[in-house]
Amino acid sequence: MCCSTVLPLSHQILTFVSRLIRVHRKYLEWLWRKLNPGRHALLVLMYWRKGEPFADVGAGFAVSTATY
Repeated sequence: MCCSTVLPLSHQILTFVSRLIRVHRKYLEWLWRKLNPGRHALLVLMYWRKGEPFADVGAGFAVSTATY
């Protein structure tokens, strides 16, 4: 099932999601990832905004679905 969501992509939203990802990674002790929290947040927000498959969005960030 897929649903389309339209989100305004502002600097405040990007910062908020980046902080959530940073805290979540620290909680799970995932200290290293290919994408930093800011780029990871941008990838997630772009996925929600565009509704494209993760593989297509990830290709723009030079990461595979296994990297997320």
